[in-house]
Amino acid sequence: MSSPLGRLARLARSPQGRKLANRAQEYARSPEGKRKIQQTRERMAKRKR
Repeated sequence: MSSPLGRLARLARSPQGRKLANRAQEYARSPEGKRKIQQTRERMAKRKR
């Protein structure tokens, strides 16, 4: 059995993996995605203090 990192790399190179990556990038560019990313950044910044 291959390592988890190797399996992730294989998924990333596959057509399905590229499709998932594209969907994630589109979501990150959307207004909803940007809002959630910002909320998470703020929440993580509060934890560091």
